[in-house]
Amino acid sequence: MSTGTGIRTYSLVEQNSVAGLVEAKPEERRQFIEDAAGISKYKTRKESASRKMEATRQNIVRLNDIIREVKSQLNAVSRQAKKAEQYKALKKEIKEAELTLALQTYADLSGKKEALEIARGALNKRELEVKTKLQEFEASIEELKAEVLQSEESVSEYQEKLYDNRN
Repeated sequence: MSTGTGIRTYSLVEQNSVAGLVEAKPEERRQFIEDAAGISKYKTRKESASRKMEATRQNIVRLNDIIREVKSQLNAVSRQAKKAEQYKALKKEIKEAELTLALQTYADLSGKKEALEIARGALNKRELEVKTKLQEFEASIEELKAEVLQSEESVSEYQEKLYDNRN
């Protein structure tokens, strides 16, 4: 194989080789003849190509298995991604609802605060009026006490005079 011998070339063959060729079995003779004709080189290439093709087929089978596995994982990951998107959407809705509720609560509390401040202002005004009247009443009471005291002093004087007069 690949010795450079061909149809138009001469080769020397050992006597032992000729004896081996004559005594060889049919399979061995065929091998010698194929070597001499240059066919064995192509057969070797063919066998090598066949092995490579078989290895490639095996690789394709493995790749198909891997692709199937990746597709199943891809489906699982796709489902997880959809669930994650749904979770994000729900989370966003909850946040918006909480913000809306907080704003509504704030508005309600602000309204109550204003109403309470108005009521407080009215109560402060009423308290001031009551304190003013109370001070007026206390002043009146003081005047009356003074008058009563004066009257008692007058009564006391009159009683003394009366006592003196009786005596």
